[in-house]
Amino acid sequence: MQILSFVILFPVGILLGIWYTSMLVLPLFYGVPMAFLGFVRKKYKFKAIAAYLVAPAFWTAFFILAFFLLAYFWESGFNYLSNSAAFNLGHILGSIILILNVLFNRKTKEDMRADFEEFIVPYKI
Repeated sequence: MQILSFVILFPVGILLGIWYTSMLVLPLFYGVPMAFLGFVRKKYKFKAIAAYLVAPAFWTAFFILAFFLLAYFWESGFNYLSNSAAFNLGHILGSIILILNVLFNRKTKEDMRADFEEFIVPYKI
């Protein structure tokens, strides 16, 4: 049963780690500094910075609510998930994979730059 649990929870942890990191870390550590730099250089409005903070705030609130509801309505499931080495290892590994991909993959950097330029259009001065 432990092997089956590992086989299921490890990939779920990886996917959740990639997803959460892309929704939280990338906007905070790429979008916000770029928008702030553009604001200081008078290229973008201040709203650009606030717009990049909306997604991380939303996803953080969503996950806090989801885990609170899980802990409230299904305490044993929450405890199992929070103590699961497979899930936690998968989550950490997924986050590391995404961060390394962003740091060392040229195509990913180009895609992020293009996404930033597309997102920031309404906030240009």
